[in-house]
Amino acid sequence: MEEEIGHTQSKGTDTTEKLRKNPWILSTFVLAILVVVLIAGNLGNFSFTGNAISSSEAGNLLLNALQEQGATDINIGSVKEVSGVYQVNVLYQGTDIPFYITKDGKLIGQLSSINGDSSGTGSGSSNSGPSDLSTFTSNPSLYPSLGPDDATNVVVEFSDFQCPFCAMASGLPTWVSDAQYQSQYGDLIGSAQKVQKMAKEGKIKFVYVSMSFLGEESVYAAEAGLCANEQVKFWEMHDAIFTAHDSKENNGKYSKDKLKIIAAKISGLDKNKFNSCLDNDKTLSDAQTVSSQASSAATGTPTIYVNGLKVSPDWASIQAALGSA
Repeated sequence: MEEEIGHTQSKGTDTTEKLRKNPWILSTFVLAILVVVLIAGNLGNFSFTGNAISSSEAGNLLLNALQEQGATDINIGSVKEVSGVYQVNVLYQGTDIPFYITKDGKLIGQLSSINGDSSGTGSGSSNSGPSDLSTFTSNPSLYPSLGPDDATNVVVEFSDFQCPFCAMASGLPTWVSDAQYQSQYGDLIGSAQKVQKMAKEGKIKFVYVSMSFLGEESVYAAEAGLCANEQVKFWEMHDAIFTAHDSKENNGKYSKDKLKIIAAKISGLDKNKFNSCLDNDKTLSDAQTVSSQASSAATGTPTIYVNGLKVSPDWASIQAALGSA
């Protein structure tokens, strides 16, 4: 990884501090060594029940799933609710490794970025070589982009507007500036925002893929983004949606009526046209197509690809993959 976890002999103190500030780095590294836990997204595809589950059920179901994949010497440490999802801490060799599960039993967060880089010294990318993401980089009506089409560096973000971790990556909600989030999630916060800024400056091409798997409001938000995209206002709507994020899911903040209020603040957007698009589900089929196609490249959000290579969604890893862009 960019954090150079494998170079502990020369950078032991610095690495320890980085791990403390960026807990997902540790989980990625340790679980990468435990290749059996997740190879090619096997574990990332599970969905336990589709119904609301308790915290204890989340812990037990995750433990069973890990053991079925061949993981040994693991135990569930604690389970707590964080930003509307369960954080299940798995104990491995004296270390708490956090997993995140939605209330209906779906694994989300950083595990989708693990692909068995057992050396701990890579860039955080897949070891299977670059993926063909042409489906997502050549159709701006479904996959809006910023930056020049002929850019040397292309970043593709697979994201769900409801996902709290995606909101952190956007850097836009006020709550992400809280010291607790800053300490716990480090440079995941604002990582996608920095990519977006680079695209606006013409340095890279940035493509956004609206996955909508966290519930009905995820679908509405994806529809709203595509409705705004019809008026070349996707990125304004993207920013407005994430700015309105309250760190929770499916609590009414992204109902159609609320999305209309959000859109009404966007300068230059034809409100009547937007409202009609959303009310009539004009972009529903497109949103469903996007989500279906996205599942071939991502099993959780946020998932980031740089030039076809999957990398950890923190800024340090993205910046390393971009090199001198």
